[in-house]
Amino acid sequence: MADLKLGESVEYDENDFWIEGDILVKYYGSAEDVVIPSCVKIIGDYSFGGCQNIKSVKINDGVTQIKARAFENCYSLKALFIPDSVVFLGAGALKCCTSLERLRLSSYLTEISSEAFMACVALKFVYLPDGIKKVGRYAFYGCKCLERIACNKPLSSIEAGDGAYKECPKLRYE
Repeated sequence: MADLKLGESVEYDENDFWIEGDILVKYYGSAEDVVIPSCVKIIGDYSFGGCQNIKSVKINDGVTQIKARAFENCYSLKALFIPDSVVFLGAGALKCCTSLERLRLSSYLTEISSEAFMACVALKFVYLPDGIKKVGRYAFYGCKCLERIACNKPLSSIEAGDGAYKECPKLRYE
């Protein structure tokens, strides 16, 4: 997946996906590198939950929402790049993705929902987009390796829910 170039076509097995309209309801495959079909606009609740083989996911432009717990317990997921078309990231969306090291958030997110990255113990750095107004309760709780959160505005100007950064012993703000 790392060698994928912008605009390059990638084949996927349509039998690996349960899609209703433009909502990806469930992923049934076992691939390490997954490409979300271009017809998908919404990644549904727990659609990849517990998929332990996945190391990377290519989310196409056009996806607008990642619902609650969509990638929860994807223990092998190492990197996720959320395109700017995504305007909603649900509660616990990447909860317990214990191998997640690299994360790129959509520039158009205004809120990081509660428990979104809870227990992502390998995550070291997060850049909060300029439009972020709220970080939900326990959003980064237990991110034990999280060293830096960077933002172009004072972090004090962003509403933070209870325990948003709790149990992040290495954390410093920029």
